[in-house]
Amino acid sequence: MRGEHVVGVPGGSDLLAWLRELGAPGTRLQVDGELGRGGMGVVEVVIDPALGRRMARKTLLEAGISAELMLRMFVREARIVAQLDHPHIAPIHDLGLTPEGMPSFTMKLVGGRTLDEILASEPPGPLSPSALLDALEVLRKVCDALAFAHSRGVLHCDLKPENLLVGDYGEVYLMDWGVARLLDANDEADDEPVIMGTPAYMAPEQAHGWRDLLDVRTDIFGVGAILYQVLARKPPYRQERLIDTVLRAQQGLFELPGEVWGPGAVAGELERIVLRAMARDPDDRYWSVRELTDDLVRFLRGGGDLPRLTFVEGASIIREGDVGHEAYIIVTGRCQVRKRTDGGERTLREMGRGELFGETALLTAEPRSASVVALEDTVVAVVTDEILAREMDSMKPWMAAFVRSLAARFREADAARHAATADEEVER
Repeated sequence: MRGEHVVGVPGGSDLLAWLRELGAPGTRLQVDGELGRGGMGVVEVVIDPALGRRMARKTLLEAGISAELMLRMFVREARIVAQLDHPHIAPIHDLGLTPEGMPSFTMKLVGGRTLDEILASEPPGPLSPSALLDALEVLRKVCDALAFAHSRGVLHCDLKPENLLVGDYGEVYLMDWGVARLLDANDEADDEPVIMGTPAYMAPEQAHGWRDLLDVRTDIFGVGAILYQVLARKPPYRQERLIDTVLRAQQGLFELPGEVWGPGAVAGELERIVLRAMARDPDDRYWSVRELTDDLVRFLRGGGDLPRLTFVEGASIIREGDVGHEAYIIVTGRCQVRKRTDGGERTLREMGRGELFGETALLTAEPRSASVVALEDTVVAVVTDEILAREMDSMKPWMAAFVRSLAARFREADAARHAATADEEVER
């Protein structure tokens, strides 16, 4: 619910005593293999024989227990994720000590590949249109999970392709909340190191360690950094030395995605989304994940990658009699359609956001039947004959012929209607 916040680690310094009071979770669990191991902990597959359920169990080892910060982060991760009930966040089942006395929590066992692995499996160069759309759909689902977490007062703070897990049947999970931070000013982890996360994807304020400046826009930067890798096939910052990566992240210096592959290889709209999400100044970024998601959805639904033009009030966008090579979709503003008659110029109609004009002349390669003038400052998306041909080539042949035939019929009907109107004016 709006306004609710996730609780953090309980007060007090003796976390092990608190875990002992909870009791050993799932004492009947059977280990069925190891998924991964590090210096501080291990992740195993465990089975609950009573339910026949397979789960993942994350256990903190002795080295992690000895480091008070690691123990605090371990407990906090479990408690934070357990309260983020969302389809794209793997649920936590239990928290406590193993029969051997080690801190552990169990969670849903999710399979699949990380987005990082998926991108690495693609051929070198820009992603194919199909692979790009698949990656964008994954990112859209992750944005939904992130927006939910933000509504509960939680920042992820470690967004990267390695933490996005994609299943074989459309499942998508935002994983690894180990450095998540509560938006509440009374975050219990005030004593943690000031720089935490992955420098290759960090926002400048995070790379500087300015904890007080971290907010939802820090995660928005991380989403932009993932999209950057989808387009450029590399992280925004990755130097040979870690300190050099951190320095570049602090300065917000990265090569534009379009510069990596050359002109035309990256859709202009996607690069615009990246640049806004990854703006050095947080005030220049999207103000919410939902706002960023809306732009991604517009692109996925089509038209988001079309070039745009701006016309000032009174400017002619198309002129009657000119041969048409473009059609236009109004993004913002209002326009007026005008036509010459023997009695002078007549206004046929006004158009607003989302309306299309100029399409019949583009399809039939005949002169424009009317003029269109901007009634106020207006932005339009441009559909060129080249773009239209590309899209129609992707249609079945009969459908493309059908569209062209319909356009011609509409033009004939439009011309007949205008002729009849002109005759009526003369008779009057």
